[in-house]
Amino acid sequence: MAEKNFTPPLGFHALTGLYDKLIASTTDENSWRPAFVRQVSPRPGHRILEFGCGTGGLLKTFADTEPRAHYVGLDPDMSAQRIARDKLADSHAKITFVEGFADALPNHKELEPASFDRIVCCLMLHHLTRDAKRATLGNAHQLLKPGGELHIADWSKPSSLKMRLAYLQIQLIDGFKTTADNARGLLPIFMADAGFHNITETISTPTRYGQFGFFRATKEA
Repeated sequence: MAEKNFTPPLGFHALTGLYDKLIASTTDENSWRPAFVRQVSPRPGHRILEFGCGTGGLLKTFADTEPRAHYVGLDPDMSAQRIARDKLADSHAKITFVEGFADALPNHKELEPASFDRIVCCLMLHHLTRDAKRATLGNAHQLLKPGGELHIADWSKPSSLKMRLAYLQIQLIDGFKTTADNARGLLPIFMADAGFHNITETISTPTRYGQFGFFRATKEA
């Protein structure tokens, strides 16, 4: 695989093994992950791709909820993917892991155009530059079947000064350049530019780290 920089789950490769424990201790993952899966609404036979699957926590929630779907996890971080593989080793769902970047897709048989019913992206876009965000959303549009859905869970436009100040914690860790577009509320604009329709921020929740939102959009049938 060609050399390309990426941001590991906690910003530093040495901390990847601590990611699951930190997320469990600092976020209400037992609430928002099932809520996100309900929004995506996986069905038997669906092909569902996660951009930036990381250590596999969200994939496991999907697989436990609907094991009759086929899941594909894409991520460039093989250390994180090893954790994900171990986590899902006993799953009854069909799960395929692919090494690669969402903004520069690898040539892989699982990543055929118009082959997915759903594409999900959770807490990944705020790590990307604006160009990489746009490329990622364009690739999502290409990979979805007509009528397929894109679902995003990520930081969104702050609802108050308090939320804007809270989001500074994320920006100090992940960098101001990549995280600024989320704070400006630009994700829906980027989705529209990529060709998506029916773009909705379905949930916007204040948290200790800023405004957290769920987005949904569709590829025209």
